[in-house]
Amino acid sequence: MEIGFYDTGNCAYGVYVVDSLAYIADGYDGLRIINASDPTSPVEIGFYDTGGNSYGIHVVDSLAYVAANNGGLRIINAADPTNPVEIGYYDTGEDYVLGVYVVDSLAYVAADFDGLRVINVSDPTNPVEIGFYKFYGLGCARDVHVVDSLAYVADGSGGLRVINVSDPTGSGGNWVL
Repeated sequence: MEIGFYDTGNCAYGVYVVDSLAYIADGYDGLRIINASDPTSPVEIGFYDTGGNSYGIHVVDSLAYVAANNGGLRIINAADPTNPVEIGYYDTGEDYVLGVYVVDSLAYVAADFDGLRVINVSDPTNPVEIGFYKFYGLGCARDVHVVDSLAYVADGSGGLRVINVSDPTGSGGNWVL
């Protein structure tokens, strides 16, 4: 039974909830921050235009990492959720960023037809790519979730890919260095 609703204005592709705040990757409408402390009446309190078609989101502390399709990886400081501010950006070139998962100082990015990118975000104002695992064949990396040293990548028609990321800079296989 649905108990609440908020029209985000576009296509809500990704959601990440921290306490009573729902962070929405909302397609061409960017990042939406919704106060859901009353789940029967959620209210938008903040917005940031990511410059791309936002698909995925992962929040750590007050930082929202947004997979913004052709807009790359956007790092947005939401310490003040009513006024989110971009503090960092990583341009993936022609790769569309569709999903993101952050562990410690690494952002694992599902990069469309090319595969998995590993971005060091220890300095969120200056993210740097440190590894890239190329997928071959059919598929399209849509989303990623990391557990311990394994990255599970939803690869569209390529199915599920499980990548050992114990050395995120790459060590053989399809790692491109």
